[in-house]
Amino acid sequence: MHDPKILLLGSSGQIGKAFLKKYKSKFKIFSPSRKKMDLSKNNFLNLIYKIKPSIIVNLAAYTNVEKAEIEKKKTKQINYLSVKKLVRYCETNETKLIHISSDYIFKSNKKRLISENEKKNPINFYGYTKYLSENAIINSKINYIILRTSWVFSEHNNNFVKKIINVSKVNKILKVVNDEYSKPTSANLLSDAICLSIYFLQKNNCIQEVFNVANKKVTSRYSYAKKIINCYYLNQKKPKIIPINSKDFKTLAKRSYYSALSSKKFEKKFNFKIDNWHNDLKKVIRRIK
Repeated sequence: MHDPKILLLGSSGQIGKAFLKKYKSKFKIFSPSRKKMDLSKNNFLNLIYKIKPSIIVNLAAYTNVEKAEIEKKKTKQINYLSVKKLVRYCETNETKLIHISSDYIFKSNKKRLISENEKKNPINFYGYTKYLSENAIINSKINYIILRTSWVFSEHNNNFVKKIINVSKVNKILKVVNDEYSKPTSANLLSDAICLSIYFLQKNNCIQEVFNVANKKVTSRYSYAKKIINCYYLNQKKPKIIPINSKDFKTLAKRSYYSALSSKKFEKKFNFKIDNWHNDLKKVIRRIK
């Protein structure tokens, strides 16, 4: 079996950086910069035709949920229209696709884990574009694996962990919503999930699967923030964190009350045990320090 030629889109993002750090030596990976392959431009497929990958790993996305409510045209172009073009390319060239999706495609107000078969009902524009991109892939004839995830964190780029730490250095009192629940997911876990997906697609044909991938243990934003602060400051004097209701924290984009994903299907399919997010958080904070 030949080593797959992998095209990695979104290599400058959290997951892309984590994946390259861990698996760059294991695969033949092409990871063009955003400047060389800008998914907001119409001609981004030109380079893909030159590379001729056997598997495309699409980590590229417009992920600023708030700004997505304003920059709708750009968000739709990157998150949906570019995916439609990728799907057409894959259909024509028999290329397999791995795509990262989001818990934002769901609206849930009940405290129960969300399975892969849950009805999709996005409540903000970012979630709507991820919903459209999923449908474009699922309704195609290509071989694909979609990995849905939530609350991604790492030592790289912008994320909730780094935001809380940075704000805590300036403000001694932090207000964090206590009525939004999900599962923080490390970019490291998602790197492992992508690696397993590559091997699986390489060995099998006629694969069209959707998996939820999120670390163990549901938490609220407030409890998550407390854990971040406790891990970062340890025995030092810590900033105070005050819980507030989401109604008192005005945002442009609506958020689900409860968007915790069940990863049982993934764990069973790949015989892979997913760890608690606490352990990855400690490692990430050590690297941030």
